Amino acid sequence: MAANMLGFSTQVPAKPFYLTNGTSRMKKMGGQTITIKHAKVPIIDRAPVLVNYTLQALFYMGKDSIDDQVINRLSNVLTDHDIQDLHSVMAHIPGWMADTIHKIQQVKDGQFPKSS
Repeated sequence: MAANMLGFSTQVPAKPFYLTNGTSRMKKMGGQTITIKHAKVPIIDRAPVLVNYTLQALFYMGKDSIDDQVINRLSNVLTDHDIQDLHSVMAHIPGWMADTIHKIQQVKDGQFPKSS
């Protein structure tokens, strides 16, 4: 869902679910079953939804799918504050994701030209 919302995928889960830093589980509420899944990468408390979607989308796409187009798209979508929030979790995410965040920051700072 995160990759879809950021424009990186056309796939949408058939059944919506919620991500948590806790354990996966199912809850019944008002006659409906809600699926809660453990997030593969940390969810940043009090961060904008877009920041958490970015982490989940990067994980979903995987290291080998991150190219200049992805970096440029995220540099256009994320604010400086979003990048700051992403920097706050770098110790808790895979190194390739941290490298991706650094590249996004460099494009935002004009250190690398944006590809067209």
